[in-house]
Amino acid sequence: MNIQEAEEHLNSVLVHIDLYKDRLNKTYAQQKDYERTLEELKQEASHWTNVISMMKLKASIPVVNY
Repeated sequence: MNIQEAEEHLNSVLVHIDLYKDRLNKTYAQQKDYERTLEELKQEASHWTNVISMMKLKASIPVVNY
């Protein structure tokens, strides 16, 4: 292998590294989007759990008519 072949091989490896990094960055971004969406859904579920609890509490308080 001569220097030119070695440089071509190195460039090929560097291109693969860049492609792999790009793929990792996209995967990381997708994972972060997933985590954000999951967190938002957990917060929404918590909100509605609280709303339902308050509705049940309100329904359990007897209404007194004077």
